[in-house]
Amino acid sequence: MNTPSFEEAVRRYPCLADLVGLFTRQPGWSFLPLGVIDDDLLYGMREGPVVTDTMVIRAEWDVQVTRLRTDEVRDPFHAARGAVLWSFTGSVSDAIAELLALPDANQ
Repeated sequence: MNTPSFEEAVRRYPCLADLVGLFTRQPGWSFLPLGVIDDDLLYGMREGPVVTDTMVIRAEWDVQVTRLRTDEVRDPFHAARGAVLWSFTGSVSDAIAELLALPDANQ
């Protein structure tokens, strides 16, 4: 976790330090930086056999976390509209707290 690129990101955006607690309690998260039309985003995903959790960080106060059924994530062209089981939008710390409060259906 303490790679030079992560440490640089935390220096630039201190709120990302909250992700360390998420990685500790829920291993398996992968994050990718994305640039979309002059907007820098950080996209994260943790896929399990039952549910997949996703996180999109646009700014410290603009984060969306979503829990989806994994079988419908793997086959998005045939997914039913009910793939989203839960969603929350808020700050980085609030989004992580809400996500960690959910039961871990993949255990």
